[in-house]
Amino acid sequence: MSFEYNEYYSKLFGVSLLAIMIATTILIFSIFIFVFYDRIRKITKININRNKIFNFLPGLLLLYVLGFSSINYRFLFDNKNNVYQTKGIITEIINTKSNPKFIFEGKQSTPKYIIIDDEKYYVMHIGEMKVGDEVIIKYLQKSKVILEIHLFEVEFE
Repeated sequence: MSFEYNEYYSKLFGVSLLAIMIATTILIFSIFIFVFYDRIRKITKININRNKIFNFLPGLLLLYVLGFSSINYRFLFDNKNNVYQTKGIITEIINTKSNPKFIFEGKQSTPKYIIIDDEKYYVMHIGEMKVGDEVIIKYLQKSKVILEIHLFEVEFE
């Protein structure tokens, strides 16, 4: 199975950065309303309860936490042309928490961490692979994001 670098990039950064940008926009708008409350009230003739702005804080905090927690920072410093290859046995498969879902071959897929020979890698979809399977992977070195994963099949003569 092969995965596109741009697909990883949009899911691992795009969604997270969007949440952070929305939270920042709401925060700036709220501060603006709070600071210039009297001027806004005179110009627009709208009565806004200034203290209701604080009701947005839990939602903003949640957006920031979700945004920053789902970013794989090491992925940002990986070069997409600098791909490594290794072969090994899957020793463990771990479900991820709070990461985006991917659409792979028309079905929703939950990313996983797989341990191959004591190294932890991030993969979008593992298909039918299971613990004990010998695989060949191509991955980004710093973030350990797998771009290709295939079962290693030994041919007997």
